[in-house]
This record gives sequence, structure tokens and C-alpha cells, in this order.
Amino acid sequence: MDKAKLEINATLAEEWGTDGEDGKPSEDWPYRLDYWGVVQGWTLYRFFDGKVARYAGYAADFGIISGPVADMTLEDLADEFRGGERMYGWGPVELDDEAKDANGAVPAQEERLAAVDELAREALGPDGAYAILRGYYLAATKGHIALIRPHRSRGEALVIGTDIEPIAVGFQKASPDRRICIALARHQPG
Repeated sequence: MDKAKLEINATLAEEWGTDGEDGKPSEDWPYRLDYWGVVQGWTLYRFFDGKVARYAGYAADFGIISGPVADMTLEDLADEFRGGERMYGWGPVELDDEAKDANGAVPAQEERLAAVDELAREALGPDGAYAILRGYYLAATKGHIALIRPHRSRGEALVIGTDIEPIAVGFQKASPDRRICIALARHQPG
């Protein structure tokens, strides 16, 4: 019996509302989980939810994770995990979060947006139009990071940030947060 597969299927059945519909969760129901590999202590499996390729991971000390594969390889997912650890260690505060630290340690929303706009202008030039897909103020470094899409781009996005050269990042099926994390893992500090 594969305990990881059983726990993943039980968790997914409960979270996604399939628990009890067609049977009791097992190693092979509601999803057939195909072993994919191990990344940073997570035993990962691939499966399909309809036509969407997804992954699920199990780690005894942490539990279950899952998400869309989004055309990623196992190495890409490893980069996402490494970049995520790095980013979340910096204490990210969303750009669109109107709340401000009581002691003033987090700049006002307008200041955070202006800082990202300046980074975008440096990356694209003064006339470069863009949309912010996701952005953060990083409390630990007092810097900013964002995923932007230049308006004339065919879906290609750039991760820009304080002390980070602009990094083109693909994976358009992945969430902006995941794309930022991948770029952070691949960024080589100068």
C-alpha cells in the first residue's frame, strides 16, 4: 500500500468535493497518481483533472501540496520551490494591499506602486506601456519585485525587481506568484 498516494487522494477528494461521490479514496481513486520524482523532500506525482495536468506532493512533516503542472518540468518545479523559499523569507507585502505597517516599516501603497513603476520604466524605457500582473514590497530587503507584461508582448512577461536584472519568464499557464518564484531561483546575483 502506498501511503503517500492514499493520503493525496483522500485530501484531494475532501478538498475538491469528490469525497464519497463514487467511492472511498484509495491509491488509485479519485485520481491515478503517476510518480514524478522528489523535490526538496516532497514526493511528487502527476495526474489529470479532466484535461488539466496537475501535480500533487506529499511530505510526512508538511502534508499535501498540489497545483497545475503548467508545462513545467520537475526541474522547473524545483526552481519554483527554491525561489518561493527565498521570496517568502523576505516578508512579501502585496502591492495592492492598502494596509500599512503601524510603525511605518511598510511604505504606503502609492509609494510601492511608484517604485515598481520606476523599475518598469528602467526595464522598458520611458515610453514602455505595461500591466502589473503581480507585485510585492519585500520587507526584509526594503525592495520590490513584480511580474509585468509589456503591452506589445505576446504573453511574454518580465520579472523586475530591486537589484535584479529583468528576467523573461514563460509558463503562461502558471500563476504570477509561481512565475516570480521561478525567476528568483534563476536570478544570478551580480
